[in-house]
Amino acid sequence: MCIKSYNNIGLCYLKTGSFGKALSSARRVLSWQNDNSKALYICGKALRHLGEFSKSRKYFTRALSVSPKSKDVVKEVKLLDEMEMKFQLVEKQMCKNMFG
Repeated sequence: MCIKSYNNIGLCYLKTGSFGKALSSARRVLSWQNDNSKALYICGKALRHLGEFSKSRKYFTRALSVSPKSKDVVKEVKLLDEMEMKFQLVEKQMCKNMFG
C-alpha cells in the first residue's frame, strides 16, 4: 500500500511541475523495491524535466528492462532523444557564436 501511495504522490508531483518532489517520492519507492517500473518512470521523467538527460536515460533504461512493452517509457525516451538533440544544436550554435 505504501509503495502505491508514494508512486501516486510522485505522479501528482509530476503533473504539478514539482519535479524535485516527484523524484524524492519515487526514489523512496526504489529504496524499498528497486525494480518498480512506475517509480523508475517517474524518476526518468522528473530528471528529464530537470535537464538531467543522462541520469534520466539510466532510469528509463532500467524501466524498460523491467517493463519492455511500456508505451509511456518508450514515449519518454523519444522525447528525451529529441530534447538532447535540440540541446546539442543550441550548444553548438552558442559555441559557434562565441568563437567565430
